[in-house]
Amino acid sequence: MLCTLKIKLMPTLEQFHALLETMKRFNQACNYISEIAFRSRTFSKTKIQRLCHHVPWRYW
Repeated sequence: MLCTLKIKLMPTLEQFHALLETMKRFNQACNYISEIAFRSRTFSKTKIQRLCHHVPWRYW
């Protein structure tokens, strides 16, 4: 049985900015990975993970 909840976050201003920064970094990471996949013409999840695994998390 699948149960789904719909919730509304009500962050403080500080939490809002932290969430926004997290979303921006996640978007940058996704764009970077997409670029690597496109350049190498690799669209297999496993192969993309191998190509991107070496990238330090501080890159973004």
